[in-house]
Amino acid sequence: MGFTLVELLVVIAVVGVLAALLLPALSQAKARGKSIQCVSNLRQLGLGAILFADDNEDTLPWQQRRHWITPANPVVPCNYTDPTASNFLTNAYWFVSAYVERNDGLWQCPSAPEDKAIATPGDTSPLIGYMGNMFTIGVTASPLPIQPDILPKRLTALVSPDRAKLFTDVGRNWQAVWVGSAYSLPSFPTPMIPVPVHRKSLNAVAADGHAEQVTQQEFERPGGAGTSYQIDPRLNWWRDGAVQQLP
Repeated sequence: MGFTLVELLVVIAVVGVLAALLLPALSQAKARGKSIQCVSNLRQLGLGAILFADDNEDTLPWQQRRHWITPANPVVPCNYTDPTASNFLTNAYWFVSAYVERNDGLWQCPSAPEDKAIATPGDTSPLIGYMGNMFTIGVTASPLPIQPDILPKRLTALVSPDRAKLFTDVGRNWQAVWVGSAYSLPSFPTPMIPVPVHRKSLNAVAADGHAEQVTQQEFERPGGAGTSYQIDPRLNWWRDGAVQQLP
């Protein structure tokens, strides 16, 4: 005997209810998987930075002259992949890449979208989804009046390596190497404030090599990871474990 119309409608309704219950769980599982992959990426980048320090008299990777190295810079287009290029600047990506698997996907956050505003047509530089903390991954020059705290430094000079962040999510995959903190100026094509793409949280790796998730509460609290230099120039969340915090 075949199914009656009523029985078919009941089956369809049950399937619909099950789908409604399962789809959110599947979506959450997918997001969780992406976050786990991101944490794994950051852990490898952190270990790469530590290996670099081991081979270079304890000096951590650093950035030459600029916080923001990108071919998309309308004022000073810079190269971060080819040291033979006339506009190449030494950078954290170049240093660490020598110590990790030669896979540009390692530098991309699987949860972050591509930021097409920071891309140059025809340029093949890889997308990067992580940023360096300027209090650990230093810069040799800066317009910010907070030197020497952001100059290149040694791993052993950090206040507490297990708290000092080396790299964090940017929240977008873009054609740029950014070493800084949360920073926002109208003259920038996009705010340099990390986006908590992992269900309103952020991932980070510390200078002892461990990577973890920064909670939404920690990100959003006053003075937290999402507080820009323009709002609180002390930047104590970024300073924590790297250099002395400011009162």
